[in-house]
Amino acid sequence: MSEEQMRAAHAGIHAMHVAMAASVPQGEHRELEGASHQYLHVEQPDAIVHAIRDLLAKAAKQQ
Repeated sequence: MSEEQMRAAHAGIHAMHVAMAASVPQGEHRELEGASHQYLHVEQPDAIVHAIRDLLAKAAKQQ
């Protein structure tokens, strides 16, 4: 795959992720610099914990 094709593919995947998050109530798309999809939980565990805590806080406020 050429560099241009690779950039286009990544842009399409990014757009899909943004659209998926926007398709649900209170959906959120978070981008983490330098993190890969497969190893996000290993590379940036604090970001995962923060996102889970944010989700739990939102759920608690809605009850």
